[in-house]
Amino acid sequence: MIPFSSADGFDPRIVLRMLREAGYRRVLIEGGGITVSRFVQAGVVDRLHVTVAPLLIGSGRPALTLTTIQSLDQALRPRCRHFRLGEDILFDLDLRTRAF
Repeated sequence: MIPFSSADGFDPRIVLRMLREAGYRRVLIEGGGITVSRFVQAGVVDRLHVTVAPLLIGSGRPALTLTTIQSLDQALRPRCRHFRLGEDILFDLDLRTRAF
């Protein structure tokens, strides 16, 4: 059994600690909604890149699954830059800071 996993999945903080102990200082997390959501929810993501494409693909898995909030003042509002990628838009979210 992998030491950082459990029946509920894995703990991102343990994964990052193991990588830091192995000498890694920067880590790119690339994955689907579940993987990225776990790292964001754990509060260990400095920057989040989200790309939006003008495609309507119907129902499916959500991109991010985070804890439900009761009001918008609890929402994350990170500083954001955006870049055009042809017809797509990349949002560069700085999760270390709030926009206001």
